Amino acid sequence: MRTSTYKITAILILLSSLNGLAQDSDQDDSKPVKRTHKKGFEFGVSMGTYFANNYTASLYNGYGFDVYGNPNKTFGSSAMNEKINYEYAGGNGYPDRIAQYLSTPGSTVQPGAWSFDSTDMPGKMRYTIAFELGIQTRYFVNDRNAVVFNLDAAQLTVSGAFTIGFANTVIKAQTPDSLQIQAFNIVGQEERLIFQPGWQHIFGDDDQFNFFIEGGPIVTMAKFQKNELLINGNPIDLRTYYNPYGYITQTARNMTGVGFGAFAGFGLNLQLNEKYALQLLYNPSFEKIALGPNPPFTLQNSIQFRICYKLK
Repeated sequence: MRTSTYKITAILILLSSLNGLAQDSDQDDSKPVKRTHKKGFEFGVSMGTYFANNYTASLYNGYGFDVYGNPNKTFGSSAMNEKINYEYAGGNGYPDRIAQYLSTPGSTVQPGAWSFDSTDMPGKMRYTIAFELGIQTRYFVNDRNAVVFNLDAAQLTVSGAFTIGFANTVIKAQTPDSLQIQAFNIVGQEERLIFQPGWQHIFGDDDQFNFFIEGGPIVTMAKFQKNELLINGNPIDLRTYYNPYGYITQTARNMTGVGFGAFAGFGLNLQLNEKYALQLLYNPSFEKIALGPNPPFTLQNSIQFRICYKLK
C-alpha cells in the first residue's frame, strides 16, 4: 500500500514538472522579439575619410582663371606664366625672385639663368585623401525605419608637380655651370560642406548586430580656397597677379558653388545599449561639384564611423 502511494506521488510530481516546463516553453515562444529602436530622436557624430573625384582637381593646374571665373586656356594667359615669367622674374629695378628661390646653400642661380615654358606646366592634379567630420540626426518612425539628416565637412588638398630649368653654379666645388631641371610642388586647397537628408532602414531582428541602408538627395557647397606654387619652400599665390609696379592687373574670383545629386549608404549598425549605437558605413554619392564651368556628375566616396545617442 505504501509502495503504491509513493508511485502515485511520484507520478503526480512528474506530471506537475512537465506541465510547468510546457508552460515555460509556451511563454518563451510567445515572448515578443525585443526592439531596441523606438520612436524618437537620436543625435550622433561621425568621422572618416573622404575620397574626392579628381575631375575638379584640374582647376588647380596653374592655368588659373580670368576675372569672370573662367579657366584660362593658353600658356600665355596662364597664372603660372604671369607669376613666374613676369611678376617674379624681376626687371625695372626689381630683383629676380625666381633665381633667389632656386638658389640653395652651397649653390646659386644667377638672375635670368633659368627658363619656364609650356613644357614645364603641371601634369595631372590629384586630391589627397581627406579627413571628414560631421553630425547626424535620426528620427525613428518605427523600430526599423528613420528619417536622417547628415551634415559633413571636409577640407581637401590638391597636389601636382611642375618643373623649372636653370643653370646651377656650385660655389664650393667650383664646377662649370650645368643645366638642371627640377620639379616643384603646386598645391590647392578646397572646402566642402555636405548636406544629406534621407531615409534609413535597418534590417533583421537581432538586438545588437544589423545591416542598414540609407539614401536620399545630396547638396554640396564647395569653395576654391587656395592655389599656390612652392619653390624650395617659398610660396607663390596664383589667385592674384600683380605687375612689376605693384598694381593688380588680374584677380580671379574666389569661386564658391552649390551642387546637387544623390547619396547612398551601406553599413553595419551595432546597438550597444538602449542609449548608444555605433555605425560603420560606406557612403558613395553621385553629384555635381559646382566649381568651374559646366561640371559633370561625378562619383565621390567616403568611409565613416558614427556614434549615435538616443535623446529619450
